[in-house]
Amino acid sequence: MVTPTEEYYPDHDGGTFAPSRATTVATWKAPAFLENLAIDADGAVFVTVYSHNRIDRYDPATRATTTFAEVPAPPMGLAFDAGGVLWATGGTLYERPGYIWRVERGGAVRQWCELPDATFMNGCTLHPNGRTLLACESSIGHILGIDLGQPGRWDVWLEGDRLRPLIPKWPGSNGIKIREGWAWITVSGRRLMVRVPIRPDGSAGGIEIAATRLCADDFAIGMSGSLYVTTHPEHTLVRL
Repeated sequence: MVTPTEEYYPDHDGGTFAPSRATTVATWKAPAFLENLAIDADGAVFVTVYSHNRIDRYDPATRATTTFAEVPAPPMGLAFDAGGVLWATGGTLYERPGYIWRVERGGAVRQWCELPDATFMNGCTLHPNGRTLLACESSIGHILGIDLGQPGRWDVWLEGDRLRPLIPKWPGSNGIKIREGWAWITVSGRRLMVRVPIRPDGSAGGIEIAATRLCADDFAIGMSGSLYVTTHPEHTLVRL
């Protein structure tokens, strides 16, 4: 969501380029800004349409795309909990506050948290405890822990210099996923992939650098354990 400038163009090394076959499964009429996605237990794909304050649903069986939910501000990250409830982060970019919304299976939206200092909510994922949503705030560089049992309750789960942006309007912490007891986090403006151990009590350990010179946005974890990382502004997919 940021345009490179002559003053700051990221140094990126995505490794050897090996073209892979890609198939377009759905399209949106321009102008539309698609930000993130999540897949439910039945294989349906839910997409945040940032430009239209909307979450859409793509059904791979019928190849139909429909509006699933409308939210009061631009949506960003998505994550499902074990019960099939969809959680969304969002808010108007560079404006306070940020939001967490709970979206029921039928598409009903409930504001769960208002985050007074957040101006750039981004990727999110479920904590292994199943009771907490971990959400990236990209302008401050915090990972917020959202209590899924109590509306309005949240705290800062992780913070540190390596998560903060280097210059204004370049994202700090951006995407987050969990793999084998570690939280993996992309820090776009610093060109880093970092990881953090999750302690037995659920708190975060120290930040470790896992990869450098990687202009990473959000990512997914494959069945093999590899990380499939989208890049911006390079518009490539990198496997780690």
